[in-house]
Amino acid sequence: MINEGLADEVKSLLNEDKPLSKQARCAIGYAEIIEHLSGQTTLEDATELIKVHTRRLAKGQRTWFKTFQNVRWLDIEAEEPPEKILDRTQRLLSDTFG
Repeated sequence: MINEGLADEVKSLLNEDKPLSKQARCAIGYAEIIEHLSGQTTLEDATELIKVHTRRLAKGQRTWFKTFQNVRWLDIEAEEPPEKILDRTQRLLSDTFG
């Protein structure tokens, strides 16, 4: 995110006529970069905070997903073609519902 220009994106959005919403200002990545741009933290510290906050969010999501007891998860490979995903999904549904 940082290497792809997140700080420039946030700076540009902050300079627009219509300011970022309160919710957008709290989003992971934006909040930390806003703190950096306002001089409250270094870019390095902001980057580390983004990593920490992202890991916390992911852990919370994993915990929340564990509450779904009757779910059959479909693991998808990064480069898996859509046709293969569709085929596996159809087989999973067929196995589950007959």
